[in-house]
Amino acid sequence: MEEKEIVEQTTDTENVETQTTEENVEGIELTDTSTTEEKEPVEEKEEVKTFTQDEVDEIVKRRLARKEREYQRELSKYKDTDNVLRSTLNLKDGDDTNVKLREYYEAEGVDLPEAIHSGYSSRDTEVLAKSDAEEIIKEGFDSMMEEAERLASIGYNNLNERDKIIFATLGDKITEEKDKTELRKLGAKDELLHDEDFNNFRKQFNSNVSIETIYGLYKNTQPKKKVENPGSMKSSTTSSDKDFYTFEEASRLTDDDYKNDPNLYKIVERSAQKW
Repeated sequence: MEEKEIVEQTTDTENVETQTTEENVEGIELTDTSTTEEKEPVEEKEEVKTFTQDEVDEIVKRRLARKEREYQRELSKYKDTDNVLRSTLNLKDGDDTNVKLREYYEAEGVDLPEAIHSGYSSRDTEVLAKSDAEEIIKEGFDSMMEEAERLASIGYNNLNERDKIIFATLGDKITEEKDKTELRKLGAKDELLHDEDFNNFRKQFNSNVSIETIYGLYKNTQPKKKVENPGSMKSSTTSSDKDFYTFEEASRLTDDDYKNDPNLYKIVERSAQKW
């Protein structure tokens, strides 16, 4: 009797455990209570590096310098050929072998193919040319003059695009250095050449008017302290028919005008005080 009760009790306990397990299983299926959620991968943004124009120019310059060295190594193979052709055609130092060779054969009636260009883009040519000019400028004024005179002896129209840029860059720098020298003699600072007001004033004059003359007139347009005049400063020996010039009239005068009339500068100087 007791055994029967124990068996029934055991059976009931198994049923309860089974039911509880099934309920738990069903609960998991119906209500997903899993605490581990899969996170979506976060996409990391790559930092974009930016460059200044100077940095870009430097990168391009280095790349072109490598290309230039390779070109020079290849070109060295043909140095002897160039010497033979120059001797045969009686070329001078400033003559371009390719140009003269083409002229010779075209005069003979030979139909030649179009000239092969360097392969550099306009931007590459400009960067290389300015880099070459900078190296020459670093060597000093004498080197600038020597190279500018060499290029001038060839003739501007005979220069390739790269040499034209070098020539123009050196020309601007030579002019700037000469202007600095003249301004220093007059007690002016180098910074004046970069002064916007002065440059706007200078643009009104002919290119052949010296910077000394322009600076002298410019000074008189600047505010200054009033000075007591002890007496009349008007010259009785003035050879000019005018005693006043407008700004437009003065800007058309040349250095020759000032040389031919010694009193002209003083008249324009006095006139400038009223502009």
